[in-house]
Amino acid sequence: YAGFIRIKMSIILNPVSIKFRKKADVLASGKRKLLLAVGSLRKQKNFLTLIEAFRKVVDSCPEWDLRIVGEGEEREALTRRISELGLGGRVVLPGATNDIRAEYENAQLYVNASLYESQGLTTVEAIVHGLPAIGFEDCPGTNEIIQNNFNGILVPANIDTVSTLAVELIRMMGGDKLRVRMGKAGLGKYVIPAPEVVIQKWITLLKSISAAPN
Repeated sequence: YAGFIRIKMSIILNPVSIKFRKKADVLASGKRKLLLAVGSLRKQKNFLTLIEAFRKVVDSCPEWDLRIVGEGEEREALTRRISELGLGGRVVLPGATNDIRAEYENAQLYVNASLYESQGLTTVEAIVHGLPAIGFEDCPGTNEIIQNNFNGILVPANIDTVSTLAVELIRMMGGDKLRVRMGKAGLGKYVIPAPEVVIQKWITLLKSISAAPN
C-alpha cells in the first residue's frame, strides 16, 4: 500500500485456535515420503515455482512425492506443467479437503512457496503438527513464522528462485536429523494471536473510529 494509506491502517491478525490429533512422523522410515503444500491454486501461492524446483530434486530424492492440497483457477496450468515435466507420478493435486489435519499428519516436510501472505495460517498449522517448514525469506507472512535453522528454512532471496529452493529442498529431504530437530522446535518466538487479544484490538480500533471527528 502507498505510504499515505499505510499510516491510516491498523493491522489486526485473525484469531487462531489449532487442535491436533497427533504429530507428524517426519521420518516415515521404510515408506514413501511427502512434501506437503497447502493453499488455493492461484499465482500468489507460487506453486509453479515449487513444481519446477521439485523437478530438480526428484532424481536425488526418489522416495519423495509432492502433494499440493487446494483448489483454484491455476489448476489447469499447473496440471499441464506437471505433465510437461514428466512428474505425473510424483506430484499430486488432490483438490480441497475437509480433513486438513490428516494432510499434516501424513507429511514429512512442509513448504510454502508464496510470494506474499497476509497471515501464514497453513505454515502455523504445519509447524504445530510437528512439521519443519520451508519458505522464502522475503515473503511477508512467512518470514515471521519460520525461524531460519530453528523450525525450518528461509530460502534466500535470489534471481533464480527455482534453483535456490531446490537446494534447500534437497537439504531438508535428505536430512533426517534436521527434520527431527526442527519438527520438535515448534513455533518458538512466534506467538499465536489469542481470540481475546484480537477482540480487544477490534474494540480499541472501533472506539477510536467512533471518537474521531467527522
